[in-house]
Amino acid sequence: MSEQEASADHIGASFHRLTKQPMGGPPGWTSGRGLPIGHKEVAGVAAPVTLPGPQTSSGPPLWDTVRARASRRVYQRKEIELSVIAQLLWAGQGIRNEASDARRRTTPSAGGRYPIETYLSAHTVKGVDAGLYYCAPDGHSLVPIRLGDFRSQIAVAAHGQRMCANAAAVFIWTAVVERSTPLCGQRAYRYFYIEVGHIAQNVALAAVALGLGSCQIGGFCDDALNDLLHLDERQEPVLYLTAIGVPRQSPR
Repeated sequence: MSEQEASADHIGASFHRLTKQPMGGPPGWTSGRGLPIGHKEVAGVAAPVTLPGPQTSSGPPLWDTVRARASRRVYQRKEIELSVIAQLLWAGQGIRNEASDARRRTTPSAGGRYPIETYLSAHTVKGVDAGLYYCAPDGHSLVPIRLGDFRSQIAVAAHGQRMCANAAAVFIWTAVVERSTPLCGQRAYRYFYIEVGHIAQNVALAAVALGLGSCQIGGFCDDALNDLLHLDERQEPVLYLTAIGVPRQSPR
């Protein structure tokens, strides 16, 4: 086995070791409090789609929802409402208090940096043109970045998983590296994976509450999705996907 192959075999362990922190935190460690919360400014190819406000005062009991969560890979060819997308987005990364200066979201983030960005591949969303959208937490809107039917490309990028083509929509999560590394250094990469897990789980539970099915996808061709979204992975790598649709069988 070559030295390069041996290194590749142990890259996970090396990553964990090299991003360890000493007692008291790394040199120069400071709290992220007071730093501005970042988000992207994206110029769309068409007017942004304003999302309906989220419903926050009702829903099924939490424990029933947790028990009912399961990966659903087979979907009916049915449209879903834009309000459903809005609710899922709010569950994942919604701003809890628009009036607050902190503008904290529904999921935790190391140092309050919120590096995770959300994109949507809309396939059959009522009132929304098929295409790729940037999901703007400020303004609660969808910014179209490419219009057209990309379901086949998404499925191919996910190693041929047809549920991505049959889903009503697919969420794609990325991390803006420079939003967190000035504060957290290379350990920020650990936080990226943790934070996207928080977000995806919230979306999965919200899908159950809405009578939808979801499946989280960690296996995909990074380069294909980077090309599809026109991303430089050194600055903003793709981390995770979630397919959403009306399940063949009730998720509850």
